[in-house]
Order: sequence, then C-alpha cells, then structure tokens
Amino acid sequence: MIQPAWQTARLTIRDAVQTDAPALQSILESIADTLRVEGKESIARDAMKRMIEEGELPPAGTRDRFRLQAILSKEADACVGYLGVYHGFPHADTLYICTLTIAKQHRGKGYGTEVVRAIREMPLCEEFPSLRLWVSLNNWAALRFWIAQGFANITAFTGTRVYGHNATAGLELESAAAAHDRMEEVL
Repeated sequence: MIQPAWQTARLTIRDAVQTDAPALQSILESIADTLRVEGKESIARDAMKRMIEEGELPPAGTRDRFRLQAILSKEADACVGYLGVYHGFPHADTLYICTLTIAKQHRGKGYGTEVVRAIREMPLCEEFPSLRLWVSLNNWAALRFWIAQGFANITAFTGTRVYGHNATAGLELESAAAAHDRMEEVL
C-alpha cells in the first residue's frame, strides 16, 4: 500500500487529517467549474471532511483500502493538492487513482507529473502493477494529462444513455505498462 508519508524532490505527500480539511476543501472549490463540466452541480461544504473520514469507496469497498493524502509544496510550505487512491479495485492487483487534484494556482508546475512518476517508482507497484483511474470525457485537460502519463488503454466507458445538457460520460483508463503486462499474461 502507499505509505502514510512519502516525498518527491519538491513535494511531501502524507495522509490527510481533519486539520487539512479547510485547505483541501478550498482546493476542491477552486475547481468547481471543472466539476460542473463533469456533471457535478454542487460541492458539499463538508465534502473533504467527509472524504477524510469516510473515504471514496467503490462498490463493496472498505475504508482501510482507501487513502487520501495532502500534497504539500516544500518550497511554498503550502498544500497544493490532494491524492486519493484505493488499493485493490477493480482487481486485487490494481491501484485505483480516485482523484489527483492540484489547486488551480499551482497547475502547470509539473506537480501532477511528479506525483504520478513517484507512484510508478514505488515498491508498491510490485503488489499493484495495474494503475487505473476514471476521467470525464468533458475534462479535456485531464484527458491530455493522463494520456501523457501513459494511461492510454481504455478499460471501461461509462455515460448516460441519451445525450443532453446534463449528460455525462467518462473513460476508465489503465497505465499502458500495466495493460501490456496483463496482455502478456493472457497470451
């Protein structure tokens, strides 16, 4: 499993605690326009407090398999984002990236790439060789980011059956290296 605290060259990533909730909530609210494009109309005032307490769980998921972490800039000594992962969904060997959010004012600095690269280099990739995530088709910036990170294999498509103003759709993507390894197992 991902360690409770770890570092990259410019970042400290550690388990989020309740005192982080206001900063994480502020980051979540800073991306409200992106969330609307993804079909999420409102943000609960205690959304991050609840995520710290309850997690973001898949069907039949358990809280002990979820980890929400604050991403802190060493240079700015400030919270610049958050990472949520679930260990073991949809397969036991899959690390599911539930969310990787960088505050708007800190985007374009390479923090997201630095986090993804560090996850790939962790020893946990032996236990969880498959990395997956879901991304909205309406979030073009996120699609470009994740594809550039090597998440180019589509494992699932979700969406409303009829196109309309409130229609949503998304792709579940898997890291190309993980998908290649799975294909070799089948062959």
